[in-house]
Amino acid sequence: MKRWLPAVIAAVFTLPAFGAPYVGQWAQSQQLCRAGGDRVPMKIQERKIWFYESGCDLKSIVQNASTWTAKAECAGEGETWTERIRMTVSGNTLVFSKDKGKGERYVRCR
Repeated sequence: MKRWLPAVIAAVFTLPAFGAPYVGQWAQSQQLCRAGGDRVPMKIQERKIWFYESGCDLKSIVQNASTWTAKAECAGEGETWTERIRMTVSGNTLVFSKDKGKGERYVRCR
């Protein structure tokens, strides 16, 4: 085995894993970050979003500067649908919109 291979393997497995800036929990205020029920924060992963009683798989994500647009395949309460989701991130603020609706402002939960 080459001498450098163990060092490379160690480096790869100790590198931090950074996701897209939209990944995290988001609510309309810091107080709502601790809310329950239908006011629970939105949770976003690289390819999935969870809302109160529904979730979406993000497909065909396209980034343009600090905005990500995705086709979403969603399901909840026994129904399925598709929609276009747009997320714009600036620091700890997310503007989130579905289809052609007006964007809503969210803050990153701490």
